[in-house]
Amino acid sequence: MSEEEANVENQEEQVPPEPKNILKAEQIAAGLSQVSKIHGKLKCPNKEYVIDGSSYAYVNLNLEEKELQELGDQLRLYQHLRFLNLSKNQLQDLSEVTYLPYLLTLNTSENQINDITFFRNSPNSLQYLQLVNLSKNKLQELTAIQQPRITRLILNENEIASAAQFQPGQSLKILELRKNKLTNCAGLSNIGSLEELFLAENEISDISGLFGLYSLKRLHLRNNKITSLDDLPNDLTSLESINIRENQVASLNLTGLTRAPRLNKLSMQANPIVEEKGEDFKKEVLIFMLGKLRYSTKQISLCSLNKIGKDEITADDIKDAENERNERIKVAEEARLEKERLAAEGGGAEEQPPAEDE
Repeated sequence: MSEEEANVENQEEQVPPEPKNILKAEQIAAGLSQVSKIHGKLKCPNKEYVIDGSSYAYVNLNLEEKELQELGDQLRLYQHLRFLNLSKNQLQDLSEVTYLPYLLTLNTSENQINDITFFRNSPNSLQYLQLVNLSKNKLQELTAIQQPRITRLILNENEIASAAQFQPGQSLKILELRKNKLTNCAGLSNIGSLEELFLAENEISDISGLFGLYSLKRLHLRNNKITSLDDLPNDLTSLESINIRENQVASLNLTGLTRAPRLNKLSMQANPIVEEKGEDFKKEVLIFMLGKLRYSTKQISLCSLNKIGKDEITADDIKDAENERNERIKVAEEARLEKERLAAEGGGAEEQPPAEDE
């Protein structure tokens, strides 16, 4: 084969890459809806316009499932968008959304996004953003997202193994990190505004990092690798509900729960200790909690707890637990006194020499 023939054959084997599916103007036009009054500033290449509120524009753009791979620069022409749906595409880069200063909600679930550092690198952008959905992407690390008005951040079903560099804004109330690869809670502390935290289906064994969450009301830790609640921080003063179903808790030492004075719902199904105690688990929890809170000045009517798993806690349940606890204390005290009596009798008796054979 001559050199010229070889070159021709090589050219035939080289398949040119398919052109990327970049967002087009006609796709934007087809996805626009919801006309609304607008105000603020409109930035153009050579001039900035002030909008006085008498103008109108489309504020909702739906681009769901358009096989998009890149956003291009067409979005910059729609600066007054408030609601943007980019879900179920093939996007890897979202940095173009930083040119949408009035965005309120951003849904980019089910894409190929593996980097969200544009949030950190553009701290003055997206100042009105309130809800972000980045579920079902390729994120491996949770970094700073400090836009000040974000109240809900959804990051379920990614590959996040670390949140140590996470720094949220001052308004975050709901954080969802289900089905990731977290092994601890580093980076999730001192979020004073946070009210709901969802960490189910990770690989978490250490929960000591959940300190400084003074406003947290709901903590969801189902299906992790937690073996003890001893390291639950003592400043979860607003916690009302905790779900630790399908973990590895094998001891009835629930001291950590007594540090949450407003706790009213405990879900622990499918833990070894629950399977061991069976139908008596509810009573055993109540007995334990009564013992720990007995000398509390508030008693908090059994630390506010009113539901264990799917079972409501009734006044009769508490009474039965109290009676059982008192009976155990009585039996233990009687056993102690009997042991002391036997020890005293055994120690006071003089040893008699063996009788001599006559």
